[in-house]
Amino acid sequence: MHSPEPSLIPFICLMLAALVPLTSMVANKKLSNLIALLGSIIIFTIALRLFMVIESVGVAVYRFGGFPAPLGVVYVFDQFNSFLAVSVSFALVLTVVYVVVFESSEHKYLLYSLIYLLMAGVYGCLFTGDVFNFYVSIELAAMSSYALTGFYRGRKAVRAAIIYGIAGTAITSFLLLACFILYGSYGTLNIADIALKSRNVNLEVEFSGGVFGDILLPSKISLALITWIFLFKSGIIPNHFWLPEAYLAAPLPAIVLFTTSADILGIYGIVRLYYLVFSEGSLISDFRATMLGVLFFLGTVSAVIASMLVANQRTIRKLIAYSSISQFSLSLLGVASGTAEGLSGSILHLVVNGLGDASVLYSVGILKYYSSNPVKGGKRKIILSLARVTLIVGLINLFGVIPIVPGFWSKALLVLGLVKAGMTVAAIAVLASTGLCAIGYFSTLMKILQKYRSTNNLNDSGSKHDIAVVASIFILASILMACLGLGIGLTVYDTLRDKVVEFGYGVLDSWTYIKTVIP
Repeated sequence: MHSPEPSLIPFICLMLAALVPLTSMVANKKLSNLIALLGSIIIFTIALRLFMVIESVGVAVYRFGGFPAPLGVVYVFDQFNSFLAVSVSFALVLTVVYVVVFESSEHKYLLYSLIYLLMAGVYGCLFTGDVFNFYVSIELAAMSSYALTGFYRGRKAVRAAIIYGIAGTAITSFLLLACFILYGSYGTLNIADIALKSRNVNLEVEFSGGVFGDILLPSKISLALITWIFLFKSGIIPNHFWLPEAYLAAPLPAIVLFTTSADILGIYGIVRLYYLVFSEGSLISDFRATMLGVLFFLGTVSAVIASMLVANQRTIRKLIAYSSISQFSLSLLGVASGTAEGLSGSILHLVVNGLGDASVLYSVGILKYYSSNPVKGGKRKIILSLARVTLIVGLINLFGVIPIVPGFWSKALLVLGLVKAGMTVAAIAVLASTGLCAIGYFSTLMKILQKYRSTNNLNDSGSKHDIAVVASIFILASILMACLGLGIGLTVYDTLRDKVVEFGYGVLDSWTYIKTVIP
């Protein structure tokens, strides 16, 4: 890829993380709001263009400084990470708009800074073709997540941030240990280079040479360590203890970014680890098969237990927390299936869960805002109606049994992939978790609709509330169009469904990735 724009996304995020608070301090807050908003739009535009380019070229590489891999650091773009980049960027735009209008904290500029630091880490993890660079990026995302969790500085927020921070720092440090082990064994940290040598230990690669000694045991240790780290990152039971507390304490926009971007990195990393770095043809294929069995067991248990907890939740934040654990567990089952349909269902399900969670959280946030803030009666009625529709569609999407929402198709692909792999128990777990989650989803829906059923007219024509009306319509309408547009498109167009399944085949075709990076 000759154009550097997609590779600049993480650096644009870092620049905005410094520029927005600086502007707020030396100029004015309105200018910092504008910069934050324009930055998110630029990033979304670049991500969308990247996805369109990748659809035509397949896999692309950007070599920093022009140095070839494995000598230099590279960013690698394919259908998998470019699709997730569009989803993450869409959530970023909605989040920044929500913060601009509805976040009242006097430290809003710090919130922008933390958001963009988080996103820099997320994009770095999605694009990097280097294990150490992945570690640096995931640490950046993790530290930003800790700070966002404790942003409100209340007792619960500080406690949740400390628990998350201590556990996260301890566990992610093992990723650095795994980097040392891999480098000591393979003489490289380039993902494609490691993948190549794990398939042929006698291979000599330019700039990195061959492997050092017996790499069987180091490879097994690395696979096990990194798997544990990624399971923690996505909150798969029993590594979930931090997630409900973090979701309960963090600002609402931060929760949306957690569930749509930061917390999907664990599943993303497992896909790369098992289908690229140590694929079926690697020297530890037997151990890999055993570990996939462990993932199958953990995914099944985690999905069912989390869905049982969803059915008993009384607050929207805890509901979304345990729902996310359940949905990430279903995605993990798709990864464990090893089939193209299961993998494509897993990828789509990550996006589906993000859309559903954003629908629920932002519609409830907007309903809460308009329940206590005056605005012209007619406008208020429209906003409340739109928010209710968005809430209903979001919960139906998470439920995933109606074809007009994408949640149906992600679960259909997951079940198809699991059945093809002979994992009938896991397919049943998908259906069981769906039914159990439905209890929590629809009881919550009834409570929220009952709580915000009033549409009393409160008259105010201030410009602040006019801006809030525009922002509310933009956020709610954007989510609805994305959710229903994707769902109806998958229902009506066979070519779109086939395109989604291609994502799974692309993941299984690791040789294309490797040969593009190291010709």
